[in-house]
Amino acid sequence: MKKRSLIIILVISFLLYGGYQGYEYYNDHFVDQRIIQNILERNHYAITKKDTAVKLDLSIKPEWIPFETEKPQKLNIKIAESHNTNILLQQVWNRGNDIYFSFHTTYDLNFKKGKFLYNMLLNDNGTYTTKGSPEDFQLTNLRGSQIQIGQTGYGPGSDFSFGIDPSEYERIRNGFNVRYSGMILYEYSRK
Repeated sequence: MKKRSLIIILVISFLLYGGYQGYEYYNDHFVDQRIIQNILERNHYAITKKDTAVKLDLSIKPEWIPFETEKPQKLNIKIAESHNTNILLQQVWNRGNDIYFSFHTTYDLNFKKGKFLYNMLLNDNGTYTTKGSPEDFQLTNLRGSQIQIGQTGYGPGSDFSFGIDPSEYERIRNGFNVRYSGMILYEYSRK
């Protein structure tokens, strides 16, 4: 009886270990969030910086701007795609003293090699350097007139955000355009 119990325990242990290894293999090869994590940590990947000022043009529609409510609006709308990188307008929040726009970055990455955008300098020693600046944002109304930007923010990851003060609300009422030049183009390959 003891021998049979030992065999059952060994078989179950083997199946659990095999299942865990299969799960880890799947995540490392097919889940974009794990692939970008491995790339950023240089876990079996080499990274090369290709371009330091990629410009993304983003259009904000008027129906996404909450003038009348101070409840955060969770949108998660994809508004740009470039170099296997997706920019989502994640949330817009009328905070009373400004309207704050938050953008989330996701990826569609190949396991072996490819390109992606990131808004930090990825140093050769595995560290990151933030390079974000309010000058990365150029906002214009639909007629091309400049809109003043308020507070800006960066992170986590390659996310970014900015606020627009109430003095600019009339200029954004019909929507507006954003040129964001804070992204860096990187190329990666599996070692």
